Amino acid sequence: MYACILLAGCAEKNMNTAIANPWTDAATLEQMVSATGISFEVPSSIEGNALCSYRYMEGLDEADYEGEITIRKGSGCEDVSGDYNEYPFSLESDGVLLKGMTEGIYENAVWSADGYSYSITMNPGTENGFSEEVILGIVNKVK
Repeated sequence: MYACILLAGCAEKNMNTAIANPWTDAATLEQMVSATGISFEVPSSIEGNALCSYRYMEGLDEADYEGEITIRKGSGCEDVSGDYNEYPFSLESDGVLLKGMTEGIYENAVWSADGYSYSITMNPGTENGFSEEVILGIVNKVK
């Protein structure tokens, strides 16, 4: 009986184990850039959504627009979007891969330049995406 109680105590401890959050919030763009060493330029607003928060982890910067749009920049040339949705429509335009649920409307854009990867992602709960012209205009403002 003593062995059963001892084993039950071990199982209880393992259930409370959590994975540490790798993200750190930053008060400003400058604070984030200073912490990661990755220069990052983003527009102050996108289609009426104001830039409202920054966070980072090793090798990756993120800017959030009112919980609706996320822009990321990371070291390397991997897809840094964190978006694993299956999109039925995609288009490569000017070196940018655009993906969307509706033809001609895109919720995700990924591209690489100068040793960095970039992404623009609409919140999955958002029903509106961007036309090719609008999303490429945003891409051109991200450095």
